[in-house]
Amino acid sequence: MMGKSRKNSKGIEEVGGKRSGKKSGKARGFSLGQVMQKTKGRANPKVVSEILDKKFG
Repeated sequence: MMGKSRKNSKGIEEVGGKRSGKKSGKARGFSLGQVMQKTKGRANPKVVSEILDKKFG
């Protein structure tokens, strides 16, 4: 999973640039969805959510 997360980290950082209120939640949800899609649902959503919290915030 580390290889894929590094590959997609640029996209997540670009989305993370918009951190104001509602947009931040949508960007975080989008990023979570992208991770789940790339891992074909095998990633633990709680763990991914914690990582995104650190990344966005």
